[in-house]
Amino acid sequence: MGWADVGYHSDHILTPNIDSLAADGILLNHFYAQPMCSPSRGALLTAVHPIHLGLQNRMIINHSPTGLPLDCKIWPQYLKQRDNYATHIVGKWHQDFARREFTPTHWGFDSHVDF
Repeated sequence: MGWADVGYHSDHILTPNIDSLAADGILLNHFYAQPMCSPSRGALLTAVHPIHLGLQNRMIINHSPTGLPLDCKIWPQYLKQRDNYATHIVGKWHQDFARREFTPTHWGFDSHVDF
């Protein structure tokens, strides 16, 4: 998806639901994606640039001996500190499963469906 592929940046494609989310949420206008999924996902989960996570040039695959640095804190852990938040992740975790410390439930998600 490109910058002008949603209605709030362009009138070429009508996206009223996405426009509503943009109007009521936070727009990230200066966010950069990495060329691989693990560095981008790590940055989104931690709000830390991938170079500071050691993820700038590698992809974490299942059964890898490493994952996100264990001293990081990711957004579901912050939500769990507040009342009435349940966290669930659906989709590609890609932060590893080799050790329990790398699984989504260890990082604050109540449950997950991974593929």
